[in-house]
Amino acid sequence: MAGKKSDAEIAAVLSKISKSHLECIICHERYSEPKILECLHNFCERCLATYQKSSGDPSIIKCPVCRKTMTFAPGTDIVASLKTNFHLVSMVEDFTLQEKLTQPKAKVICELCTDQQKAKSRCMDCPFFLCTSCQAIHQRISATAGHCIVALDTLRSGKVSLRSKAQDEPPCDKHRGEKKRFYCLTCNQLICRDCTVVEHRDPAHKFTTVDEAADRFRKNTKEFIQKFEENLAGYLEASTELAKMTKNLESSMLLTRQFVTNQATEEAGKIANREENFSNDIAKRQMLRTKVMNKTGIRIKKSLATTGETKAAELPPMKDGAMKDENKQKYSKTINEKFAGLDSSLAAVGKAAESLRKSHDEFKDLKVILESEAAKDNEEDRSKVATNCDNFLKSIQGTFKLRTSMIKEAVKIANAEIANMRQTLETASDAVKSSSNVDFLNLHLVVDSHLRVLLAQSPPRLPLGYSKMVFKSSDNTALGELILGATWNFSREIITGASIISMAAAFSNVILVSVSNPHGGRDYGGLSQTYLTTGGLQQKSSQQYGCLATFRNGGTPFCALSSGSVSMLSESLSTLRSYTIPTSVEQDGSQINLGNPVNMAHYRNQEIIISYSNWQGIVVFDTSNGSTVRKIPVDIKPDFLACTTRGRILVASRRPARVECLDDNDVSSLIIHPTVARSTTEGEKEAPVICSGLCRDSRDIIYVAVSIEGAQEIHIHQYTSCGSFIGCLTSGYISQPVIDIGVTGNGTLVVAERNSQKLKLFETLKEEVAVT
Repeated sequence: MAGKKSDAEIAAVLSKISKSHLECIICHERYSEPKILECLHNFCERCLATYQKSSGDPSIIKCPVCRKTMTFAPGTDIVASLKTNFHLVSMVEDFTLQEKLTQPKAKVICELCTDQQKAKSRCMDCPFFLCTSCQAIHQRISATAGHCIVALDTLRSGKVSLRSKAQDEPPCDKHRGEKKRFYCLTCNQLICRDCTVVEHRDPAHKFTTVDEAADRFRKNTKEFIQKFEENLAGYLEASTELAKMTKNLESSMLLTRQFVTNQATEEAGKIANREENFSNDIAKRQMLRTKVMNKTGIRIKKSLATTGETKAAELPPMKDGAMKDENKQKYSKTINEKFAGLDSSLAAVGKAAESLRKSHDEFKDLKVILESEAAKDNEEDRSKVATNCDNFLKSIQGTFKLRTSMIKEAVKIANAEIANMRQTLETASDAVKSSSNVDFLNLHLVVDSHLRVLLAQSPPRLPLGYSKMVFKSSDNTALGELILGATWNFSREIITGASIISMAAAFSNVILVSVSNPHGGRDYGGLSQTYLTTGGLQQKSSQQYGCLATFRNGGTPFCALSSGSVSMLSESLSTLRSYTIPTSVEQDGSQINLGNPVNMAHYRNQEIIISYSNWQGIVVFDTSNGSTVRKIPVDIKPDFLACTTRGRILVASRRPARVECLDDNDVSSLIIHPTVARSTTEGEKEAPVICSGLCRDSRDIIYVAVSIEGAQEIHIHQYTSCGSFIGCLTSGYISQPVIDIGVTGNGTLVVAERNSQKLKLFETLKEEVAVT
């Protein structure tokens, strides 16, 4: 038949499949008793045991592929406690048998007789390869007469599964002769008929058939897979966005370098023009002096600075009265008076000649001084232009390298997560589509758990405009300033009319703020809650609340806390329902009074997280039914709270300034230590800072407001979801003390100032640089 593959071709294909899917990455052999980790990576039991012993810590095991760590109680046999991937066991067995059947020169031997006869069939119940004689005997024995026997040619055709029937109904290890045909929904394990009336009986345990349970859980896993595919699409989009950001950053860097170079060239041209204009101005003044002297008939043949002579003063200077003494006897009184007047005029001419000589010398000296000072100024300006240009180019190159490194790191993380997610998706999809009901029920808990973990994560993203680099030129030797990234511009302020106590920014461009009642104290009994938008004051509530939170899942919009209860609020600020919140917690055998609520944030679904004044921990509270989900001790004082899109908890302490991120299992996976460098006589040093606010935006960029102790300035740091520092906003528009920060849905950063009664709003420049 045309197009039909030979046994050799089939064997070659099977070999490739085996290498890519059925071989352990540690020993590079086909899996033997494969154990599956929480991350869904599989390894031979013996390989994993050897690897785990070499780690040096008997209570943990770290995946050799993705480095995910699993922690176990001390004394636990870690590898033995891991689930065996029976689906993978079946695949290995099936592929091994298929290879055996399709080998061109391989002879399949009967597994029952000792005559080494060639097998003609296989019993699917035992399972054994059988020769013609053994098959006849097998079918005559009463215990095996009902077994299903299939010819090898039929098996080779692929029309019949190689899976043994015994694998679909595994024997119970507690009750001899019984098969595991049921599934305990309470214990999540396969059980036999006797188990249903002994260890797993009603009403404490609920059970169903294997087929019904498998259908139910396959449906659940399919729903997870569908959500997971959407999440994977988000990661692919983030990866594409990061790749585009790298290209934009490079284009932006080249364009900005050109702008700086052009500005430096333009400034150098201005200096050259200034030099030319200076020479022209000096020449004009010299020509003007010459013109004035020519009009008065004065001619200077030699430099008066050296001779001090003029044509009108060639005779030696005469002393006053000399002519009068000489002609005393010759002339009359009238003539003598005339001579005296002549002598006086002659003396005045001498003085004028001397003054002209001095003026000429001063002109020459001043000209020399002007030329020297102008040359010095021009040289200094040239040096400033060259230095500033060089500094800008170095800054641009340094920023480019730093941001390129940051983008590459984000790309690396995204690609690693994408590879991990694709492997997870492949494993989960394969388990749903091709595993038997028994194998799937053994596997689905691990698969579903890992899908939940990955669904709670967000793709690494950088702020919009992170690749932006703009040079804003100025008309001086400073050349201008370099504007980097998504810069924040002060937009406007909203005056609340009273001191601010609490603030929350919603992702629907709404801001909630609690202010102190002018007629009451500053405790929880004296608060009035105000509802604001970024456009200004809209509504007020007569209710009195302290901490505020906004929901991001499209359900109940707002949540407000008083000292003893939590209220869910509608868009018009009317109370939908209220519940009493916990007031104490048991820890280390002692009952601790929690005190007043300090902060609150939306967690996931209808859950919120609350921190208190007297306990270093967080309470997870379900606002749909008023129940406490769990209580989480933390390593730092939880002064500020926030949650990521996928439900990771962010906790920040005021002093010392520190941020921790708790994963889905409440383990700290990320720590941020905000710092601010200050110039001292000993060089750059990190100044002690206080945390004044914490929030995140829709892209899971983390914002931390910090202030230097003893100083008035506020720094608002940006970090990626992985904790890498991005940038900092400092603004003279912000005044202390800051009570909290938030980001609205349109990307507006809101800073709440306690005493000024103001909310300061900052907008980010999101546009990318236009590259031509």
